[in-house]
Amino acid sequence: MVDDPRDPRNRAAKITERYNQAQQGREQRKETPQRQESDMVRRDQPRLQPTPNGPMRSAADQQAYNQRLEAERKSRAEELKKSIQQSRRQDHPGRDPERDRDRSR
Repeated sequence: MVDDPRDPRNRAAKITERYNQAQQGREQRKETPQRQESDMVRRDQPRLQPTPNGPMRSAADQQAYNQRLEAERKSRAEELKKSIQQSRRQDHPGRDPERDRDRSR
């Protein structure tokens, strides 16, 4: 009857045992030193910056859009220029347009 799980004394002993284990765990966590960060590190750590709303935000978005568009236009123009040069070389395989340009000067 002593090993009966419904016995109040047995239940109380198990509860106090779990409580003591939990207390020991808490004490061990308190004893371990936590990493101390300097104030400068805490202040300078990266975090999301607030972005403005309304017209201020649209100006920044418009500038970023214009820069992307300009870069895309430049890359397309370079591709077009290269394709034109390739087609000229294919049309006149024995002729070098750059050499002809140098002769005309």
